[in-house]
Amino acid sequence: MIELRNVTWQYEDDLPPALDDVSMSVAEGEFIGIVGATGSGKSSLAYAIRGMIPTFFEGGTFRGSVVTAGMNVAESDAQFSSDRIGMVFQDASSQAFGSTVLQDASFGPVNLGLPRATVVDRVRMYLERVRLQKKHNQSPATLSGGETQRLAIAGVLAMQPRVLILDEPVAELDPHGRKEICDILDELRADLGVTVILIEQDPDLIARYADRVLIMADGKIARQGTPREVFGDAEACIALGVFPPETALLAQELTRTFGDFYAETPLTATEFVADLLPRLSATPNLSAVGSAVVESTGDFVLEAIGVGHRYENGFQALNDVSLQIRTGEYVAIVGTNGAGKTTLTKHFNGIRRPTSGTVRVDGKDILNVATPDLAMSIGYCFQNPDHQIFAPSVYEEVEYGLKCYGVSEEEREKRVPEILAVFDIDELADTNPLNLGKGQRQKVALASILILRPKILVIDEPTTGLDWQECVQILDILDEFHASGTTIVVVTHDMRLVRERSKRVIAMSAGQVAYDGPSSEFFFQADVLTEADIELTPLSEIATMLAERVGITASDMPLTVDGMAALLAERVAP
Repeated sequence: MIELRNVTWQYEDDLPPALDDVSMSVAEGEFIGIVGATGSGKSSLAYAIRGMIPTFFEGGTFRGSVVTAGMNVAESDAQFSSDRIGMVFQDASSQAFGSTVLQDASFGPVNLGLPRATVVDRVRMYLERVRLQKKHNQSPATLSGGETQRLAIAGVLAMQPRVLILDEPVAELDPHGRKEICDILDELRADLGVTVILIEQDPDLIARYADRVLIMADGKIARQGTPREVFGDAEACIALGVFPPETALLAQELTRTFGDFYAETPLTATEFVADLLPRLSATPNLSAVGSAVVESTGDFVLEAIGVGHRYENGFQALNDVSLQIRTGEYVAIVGTNGAGKTTLTKHFNGIRRPTSGTVRVDGKDILNVATPDLAMSIGYCFQNPDHQIFAPSVYEEVEYGLKCYGVSEEEREKRVPEILAVFDIDELADTNPLNLGKGQRQKVALASILILRPKILVIDEPTTGLDWQECVQILDILDEFHASGTTIVVVTHDMRLVRERSKRVIAMSAGQVAYDGPSSEFFFQADVLTEADIELTPLSEIATMLAERVGITASDMPLTVDGMAALLAERVAP
């Protein structure tokens, strides 16, 4: 179905090849997962398979051949292959342009010349499958980031192509939503023989669905094989900038201690526990939830008192939300797409105003404070960094806030280089930020806020679309600012971030607070996890499955793979 032979591609002559002598074959109905660090060539490979390279990019150099769905796509006009090859891009908003959700999803099949009844049936079916059936008449501009991704996916699925290429299509979805989308892709593969190419940063998702995994590095296919073969060598994955499944890392640590502990690498928590249980020694039942508490004695800097928010279209996004956040806390706000997380946090700096109730910042009602004045105390980073980037260079973007608040030129010349160095983007000072990759743009957006030295930082999905190394770098920077006294509020679907970094969790469900308490206790609250539609990380799932046998309580649950491996090693029978 797909055949690449010795494909090399350079965007510009003075740049290294984005693809370097790549050859690969993909059979009809195969599900291929592609992983790799930022800049490794994943998206370029997708563009080549789709036929956008070389026809959509001027000035580049192309060598080799690409045949997809029977077409030599490198020599064909991409618009004439839309009935055979569909693609969902990394930036879903770039694919949304219809005046309503229904019209947007209908655009593709209508332009294929399909009968009206077929278009209507397909579009309604796929909008329902991606949970947008109640939003047919909404403008795409009113959708959340995750909902926009769902819309882009539905529009491409409605064309029912023979080859489906998806470039990080579920990055902004909650874990349950990611699995729903991948279930749809798996069904298309099984029922219609659709070939699926999925680029994704989540190794657990790739391990669950892919027949074969490719790791890209420096424009080449560095490793390939079944998920168990590729992720089984955890050290090789890490060396290539890919974070392997937590179960593979845990298995590797136990194997180092006890020899050949696992016959084959476990890829799920269930597989890991099944092989581990017979080797565990008996331990007392210590599974009762501990008495962990959130320790913070600072003043309240953020307060929501009975807050409600209804949008102009009548949608009630928040309903009687009450919470208080103290100085110096590190709080994670979690919940499914549409739960009200972003709407709530946009109240903290005045982007949204409550339709009922009260929001206070440093004891002041936000209705009595101008938004620019709030920005001096609260830094806000949007879910999509492109929503706040506009300057022609990285230096000017980061400097802009200081200029707005009248900081002297001498002080600006000191602080801008300092913050650029913190984020390791000082060499990009003269570069247009919109020409950077997603991870680098995220750094620019965050640097432009933190240079103002706000007391409170609110950041919406800081790790979305970033590779593992970029995630660690940004989270380490947040830790440094938190250690210096900055109050951190993070909206996230990343349960590893919640487990390892935050001290307190606020779980939202249907516009209300379903849980507010310690992060460690959160992972043991089965009813809350169900209500808020939260999926555990494999490590947390293992902890809850082994709680009675191993003696893990909420107050001492291991937060890292190394910590869990050490605890389990103590319980393995000699």
